[in-house]
Amino acid sequence: ACSNDESDNVQNDNVIRLTSSVGEVTRAANDIYGEGTHFAEGTAVTVKVTDQGSNPITYTSVTYTDDGAGNLTCSPVQYYPASGNAVNIYAYYPSTASTSSNGFTVNTSQDSDEDYKASDLMYASISNITKSSNDAARTLTFNHLLSKIVVTLVTGDGMTDAEIGAATGTLKDVIIKGTFTLGSDFGAAADEAANRNDITIATNAGTTPHAAIVVPQSVAGKKIGITINGHTEEYTIPDETSFSAATHNDYTITVAKTGITGVTATIGTWGTGTYGTETLTY
Repeated sequence: ACSNDESDNVQNDNVIRLTSSVGEVTRAANDIYGEGTHFAEGTAVTVKVTDQGSNPITYTSVTYTDDGAGNLTCSPVQYYPASGNAVNIYAYYPSTASTSSNGFTVNTSQDSDEDYKASDLMYASISNITKSSNDAARTLTFNHLLSKIVVTLVTGDGMTDAEIGAATGTLKDVIIKGTFTLGSDFGAAADEAANRNDITIATNAGTTPHAAIVVPQSVAGKKIGITINGHTEEYTIPDETSFSAATHNDYTITVAKTGITGVTATIGTWGTGTYGTETLTY
């Protein structure tokens, strides 16, 4: 998407230059998202530019690709309006996400990295900017629009490491879809049967933390199921518990032969590493 006079843009070097910034972008064993600050090389994001002038030119949504060092490029390049009008820039990941009424749905199985990443809706925006005098690149800071649950299993009395290693963890009967629009937050779909499903967090879980992306919603009374040897034990999430946008919800669950014997929950802001802790045992 270029302005009405591309020759003027080329002459004046009105190219829109963008970089990406993400607080946590890798799926590490102990922190699921690691310490990286950029998307991996080849990651695609969708960018939409809007001209804020009284006689605006029209831009279309364009796919940009990250080079792994935070530099975002597209072909053909985009330009600031030759008129000098300010623009707003919006971007989202994954690039296949929809801002239409069809909305966005998280995967019901997120055991693989690819299924997890495809569920991790992120959004960035920059408002009212013009070409800078030093031609500096503008940084799009991507924030998580959804929530994350991390489940870690602990081997309890009478349970073997092999049995825990083969366990499956599932978050049951939660809303899996919603809608978002550029310049707005994500909104969960109505809490009705057609919009709910189970989310498989991990198969062959072992004692390594496993994560899944969850639509922000109340999870009061929802269940985390741990299936071992064909038998499922369930932990019921307490009343008045919600998974809010950009929160990190950790559950460490001890599983013994007699069932689930202890749960520790830590819930806080995703990415800061600061969590309030509540210990739950039964």
